[in-house]
Amino acid sequence: MTLDSPPPDNTPSTPESRPSWRQWWTPWLMPVAIAGALGAGWVIAEFASGPEQPTQPTSGDVSLPVTTELPPTQPANLLEAPDKSSQVVLPKGWEPASNLNPQAQIQAENSAQQIYLIVRAQPKAELGALTKEQFSERSRQLLTEQLTQVEQKGPSDRITKVGSYPALQYEIRGSLNSIGVVYLHTIVETPEYFTQILTWTAPANFQKNEAEMQNLIQGVELK
Repeated sequence: MTLDSPPPDNTPSTPESRPSWRQWWTPWLMPVAIAGALGAGWVIAEFASGPEQPTQPTSGDVSLPVTTELPPTQPANLLEAPDKSSQVVLPKGWEPASNLNPQAQIQAENSAQQIYLIVRAQPKAELGALTKEQFSERSRQLLTEQLTQVEQKGPSDRITKVGSYPALQYEIRGSLNSIGVVYLHTIVETPEYFTQILTWTAPANFQKNEAEMQNLIQGVELK
């Protein structure tokens, strides 16, 4: 598995090919800048009106104005996984990304602070009898295979849930192509999915960015 060759996602869904966790993560560390910014404007309906016409007397029934209730709108900075397994409302300074990991269902970046986020849910039915501890271990193994000078710390005794769901979080430090990186690797178990939430930044920025990273992790809504 290399950075230039992301793992294929075409393994047949057969008992012999399960669990399919090895199809997952090739962490692409420092992406190129994404052009443009996420719009957060409101759609404003404008109604054209001409000169006021005098009211004419009418006979018979008078038509009452029809009011149309507009459907509720979603935040412009909402990102949702294609399978509806997770969603997140991006804080100020964040925007969608598309080149962080080809397997991710949600990708976002804060380029000013150099923080990155990817989210991927895997149906538990495809993974046999794996526990969240085993799933965390195997997904961390795939991640650390790409790194040198690896240090792991965890599981965290502070981050044990995301929302109302049980979670395991590890802090992983290492070097990828001579570039230092610190990951917060979080596995969340819901009734149907194991979801991997991965955020990362440069070691020099981790102390000032950790609170933002943790808040974003907790902002991921799981279903």
